Amino acid sequence: MARDCEVLSTNARAIFEKLKVHFPPDPWHWPMWNEEGLVEDNGRFDLRTSADRQRLIDRKKMTLSSFVENSASVYMRRKGSLDGFEIEHFGLMIKNEVELLLILYDLDFQIETGDLVDA
Repeated sequence: MARDCEVLSTNARAIFEKLKVHFPPDPWHWPMWNEEGLVEDNGRFDLRTSADRQRLIDRKKMTLSSFVENSASVYMRRKGSLDGFEIEHFGLMIKNEVELLLILYDLDFQIETGDLVDA
């Protein structure tokens, strides 16, 4: 069941605050994170709506998938096989994307289920 909210609950707001570091102002100092539940990531996402949360989650999953695929391709060309690829270091960019994805999952779970229990 997809659930939207008009205003982020206290618990959802606490989770949403964790996203702020992942959405710093753009080069012209325009905010990419808005307290009402909006973020900018090559488009505007209203994280109070289930559809936008899912779109951003899907986008982050595709980004991670692309990073892994590209890394595997480079590794394969360099080493001739994928033996040992599982221990290859992906770097800070992957860590940041995974961290963002996990926060989005927490926010989605809180709005979808936690807000009902906490009310």
